[in-house]
Amino acid sequence: NLNKIYGSLSYLFDFGNVSLGRGTHLIGDNIGGSTILNDAVNDYGYFSSEITFGKLRLSFLHATLIPDVIEPAEDYDYQDKYLVLRQINYMPLPQLDLYFGEQVIYANRGIDPSYLLPHIFYRITEHNLQDRDNVQMYAGASWRYRDFATLYGSLIIGELRKKEIFSDWWGNKYALQGGGSLLFAEGLLYHQNEAVRTTLEFTAVRPWMYTHKTIATPFSHDGIGLGFPEGSN
Repeated sequence: NLNKIYGSLSYLFDFGNVSLGRGTHLIGDNIGGSTILNDAVNDYGYFSSEITFGKLRLSFLHATLIPDVIEPAEDYDYQDKYLVLRQINYMPLPQLDLYFGEQVIYANRGIDPSYLLPHIFYRITEHNLQDRDNVQMYAGASWRYRDFATLYGSLIIGELRKKEIFSDWWGNKYALQGGGSLLFAEGLLYHQNEAVRTTLEFTAVRPWMYTHKTIATPFSHDGIGLGFPEGSN
């Protein structure tokens, strides 16, 4: 009895790949769950691609989501809902990874070709589409020293009003996450025959971070949030 199957069909070439599949995706280092895109959700169908140019890597993802049910399931008319994401990674050193990305939730229409263009900002596109979609921008970094030490951090922004950044205005939507990890050699701690890794992580998520003004476009899939698993606040 197979009631949950996931996998992908990929084509690999010298400088990248394209994939068609069903599954989940995770963005950023974490131990408590990503604030950007978490994989603790139900599977979804997606198309993805990745192209590498030297120290730069461009990734694209377009996924089909299920909207949250607010009525009895037998009476609910499921509308179209999609996630589109683009990310640029820059690795100036083999142990340092810097990344920037945008992701959009849009619904109540078919696949929008506007979000398939690789060379323009999604926020500009969304504004030209009458500000009806849910756009988030994010950036982060990860530094690794062999297997011994790791430092990482990320920032995701939904909406900000510059004059209200340091206030309690509800409309400022952002989340911060950062951490560090150390690997202790064998014999340094109680487990004499095992290496022990210790990680400390900090996460702060503003209220309303994953919500939106329209009922169809919160940052969620099939009733489960796509962001930080513990939610906002």
